Amino acid sequence: MIGKTMMAATVLGTSLLAVTAGAEEAGPADVMVFEAEKKALVGTLFDVQMSLERRSSEEAEFGLNKAAAQLEALVKEGIEDEALVETAVVKLAELKYGSALLPKVVFVPLDDTPLTVEAFQRLVDLRGIDRGDVEDAKVRYVHLVVQRNKLAFELNDAREQLAKDDLDDARGEVADAQKSMIRDFVSVADPEVKTRDHIALSKFMIRAGEYEGAREALQDAEKAMIDLQLDASIAGSRARVIEHLKKELDALSDIIHQGAPSLAENRSLRD
Repeated sequence: MIGKTMMAATVLGTSLLAVTAGAEEAGPADVMVFEAEKKALVGTLFDVQMSLERRSSEEAEFGLNKAAAQLEALVKEGIEDEALVETAVVKLAELKYGSALLPKVVFVPLDDTPLTVEAFQRLVDLRGIDRGDVEDAKVRYVHLVVQRNKLAFELNDAREQLAKDDLDDARGEVADAQKSMIRDFVSVADPEVKTRDHIALSKFMIRAGEYEGAREALQDAEKAMIDLQLDASIAGSRARVIEHLKKELDALSDIIHQGAPSLAENRSLRD
């Protein structure tokens, strides 16, 4: 399998770079489809990281092949020179786990609609890996880009490390590839959206027994709530909404403070 992997790495580098050389000749992709495909690539890179954390070389190789195919499809759809294509704001969950000093960071694509607890179900993949606690959890609002050459080379490097059975370095390459897709972090125009999103994330982390991650998500929700209350243009018209959200924040704070897993089915954790 190692020999095949090394050969595939060479083929990947050749094919992708050949495709990128002629990408400018392709017409622009449909914006909605293009955006969905970029998010799908972010998700595949998350899946590969989880496979490597589980020490599953076969799963990781499959994921790298899938990521390479997704990148090639994006290139064929007309990425412009250097591929710094800024698009609509999308939501990602950012999780930090492992060492508090040098945490591992992963990003997971989320729906762009108002988030519920169920929107975070993909994060359950973290349960199957050997890791420390989730130290931080938040919803990020970002512009995604595809830097074609950088992604191609990092995927190749990940393959080479996988061929040498160096799964930790392979995971690092995939993590770098994923981070390279985030052009920038942006502010949310409506603080109510950020408040609700982080309340949903905090609830999910409590259900998963990740109280530190839940606490961090709750702090972001509380900060967004302050912004909501200070925004005179909307605070008055949303008085009832604000009161309801404050009650949710207080209930979550109590649960996290008690840290009792038995409370994970508390009514306040329902959407």
